[in-house]
Amino acid sequence: MVPAVFVELPELPVTAAGKIDRRALPDPEARAGARKVVAPQTALEREIAGIWREVLQIPEVGVNDNFFDLGGHSLLLMIVLNKLQESRAETLDIVELFEHPTVSLLAQHLRTRPVGPAQAGARPAEKPAAATGGASAEEIKRQRLAAREQRRQARRGSRE
Repeated sequence: MVPAVFVELPELPVTAAGKIDRRALPDPEARAGARKVVAPQTALEREIAGIWREVLQIPEVGVNDNFFDLGGHSLLLMIVLNKLQESRAETLDIVELFEHPTVSLLAQHLRTRPVGPAQAGARPAEKPAAATGGASAEEIKRQRLAAREQRRQARRGSRE
């Protein structure tokens, strides 16, 4: 993992015993709070920033803030992706979010990207039946649920 904030010190504070005095170290969060936040201007920027605030659970997101610098990671990005797809009723690719990690870059990308009939409100295409052994998506779902129920019953039987 890479630290979110680096604090440069001329020397480390030490106690009388010669150990590092952790209480005398500056608070890195206070330094991180010194960033300049540029408020979202457009409705799309406000929408994206609102989703980021909700997912990252932070009070403020600026248009130039990087999602990953704010504490985001790939799993949280998936939540952002789902929320954006729900609110915009169009299919997005996770790669688009990785390539445009700030509110302004993502908003600009979403404004300028072509939206064709395959993207607007479309769900990802199902795999052909041949690729799934002839079974439909519903049949595969039923099989998974049945297998899960069998495992659950087997665990209950082994406890008794």
